[in-house]
Amino acid sequence: MSLAPVSLIPLLLAEQHVTYSTPMPGYEVREALLSRSFWMVILVTICFGFVAASVALHLAPFIIKLGYSANIAATALSAFQISAGVTKLSLGALTDRRGVKISIVIAFLGGAVGAMSLVVSRHPSLLIIGILGMGMSLAPVSLIPLLLADSMGIRRFATLQGIQGFILFLAVAAGPFIQGWLYDLSGSYVTSFHILAVVAAVGALLTLTCKRYQREQGAELTAPLAPAGSGTPATSYSAGPTR
Repeated sequence: MSLAPVSLIPLLLAEQHVTYSTPMPGYEVREALLSRSFWMVILVTICFGFVAASVALHLAPFIIKLGYSANIAATALSAFQISAGVTKLSLGALTDRRGVKISIVIAFLGGAVGAMSLVVSRHPSLLIIGILGMGMSLAPVSLIPLLLADSMGIRRFATLQGIQGFILFLAVAAGPFIQGWLYDLSGSYVTSFHILAVVAAVGALLTLTCKRYQREQGAELTAPLAPAGSGTPATSYSAGPTR
């Protein structure tokens, strides 16, 4: 069973795919795997999975370790999830207006600030800032697929997102384990959350390096929705505002 993903590699690279009646903008799978932007998106995915899963599992023990009660830790987890939901709602609207990269950067930077605030959260106000900031770090879960489409186009989006999703779960599996291992070594979550802050900041920087599909191709990411001469006005697809 563990070899199943490996056995699917030939299918991912196969040239035979579903064909569309109109051209779909974007890379083929082989082209995407050779592009720099695809691997930048993958690195952003790894940073997100590492941070999000680590925080979700270790936030409550860390708060208790700081000297707060289990009741406060449970309340903090609720506030953490509410912050994540509000951030997704807000950054979704921002993405429609300013593009996906700025939204992901804001989410990552919020996570970095939140992690550092938790490290020094002996004061309740810093604890609140830390919890709300870490909640922001969950928002990219719905934004990274848009970044993938923005960078690779939509021709083979399903296959490429499958690859991205597989790597995401590897990062999700690794994050909590590494953070727990660091805690066992040091007896403190301080080092672990310092690392989370650094990883979140790196994720923000990597997001900025992702180029849009039309920039790499030297043309706009457009695709007619109706064939020429059909009598139906042709419209275009755009993955976001030009930056």
